[in-house]
Amino acid sequence: MGSSVCFIFLLFSYANALKLCDRCFNHAGVGHTNFPPGQEYADFTCYLSDSEASQLSGGHIAAVSDSFYERGVVCGKCYQIRCTDKDLCNSKRIKVTVTRLSRNPNKGEFILNKEAFNDLAKKGKERQLSKLSKVISEYKSIPCVYQNHNLTLRLTGYQSDDNGWIMVRTLFQGGQTEIKDIVIFGDNASDKVHMRWVDGGQWQALRVPAGNLTFALTVENNLTWVTHYWKSHMRPQDMVAGYYDTGILITEIQPELCEKCDN
Repeated sequence: MGSSVCFIFLLFSYANALKLCDRCFNHAGVGHTNFPPGQEYADFTCYLSDSEASQLSGGHIAAVSDSFYERGVVCGKCYQIRCTDKDLCNSKRIKVTVTRLSRNPNKGEFILNKEAFNDLAKKGKERQLSKLSKVISEYKSIPCVYQNHNLTLRLTGYQSDDNGWIMVRTLFQGGQTEIKDIVIFGDNASDKVHMRWVDGGQWQALRVPAGNLTFALTVENNLTWVTHYWKSHMRPQDMVAGYYDTGILITEIQPELCEKCDN
């Protein structure tokens, strides 16, 4: 009994010592490769081209291991990385954008393109650093800012017969959070359908309400929920596959409990 009480007390004390931060710093192995990569990587798994991702992070792009990939949840997300090797690496943090899944776990959790990996090195030590297969580095998630892009829905599949079905993929999602729910409404606001998350940014509804569709996208923001609405001119009988600009800018942040916040 006494040991149980002591454990609970220690757990409670540890929880109280944690701070609410934008994101925690963690450690991971960081490797490198030439992009476009070979067969051990899944090209364009994230449905975000390298050129689009390069606009977010100054040309720095990354593949991630299975343990990070989470069925595509991290696709298009931005991370800050700093190498901890004091002999070979500088102290600056670089920004990378995730564009694909890595099939080579031996190279680490993050696999950067050559330009990004070299930017971790001290001046004149790029060649020495590149000889290493991977280095231990600090990383944390940071907000993505898509210049000249609102949240975009790509209509990837649909059937307009009867009530039909619809599949969309979210692109250019800013902020530092995740879309937790998408609901679609027709002309009758009480006729609503919750879309089912498939993978990454892909969502599917097995029934489509009648009339002009309104999409309600819910994200987490500082431990509360925020819903963004997009009133489209899309109707089941007039659907056309393609890209639809929602006019929505997602800037919300989903914080984490950390031992200390980054200053």
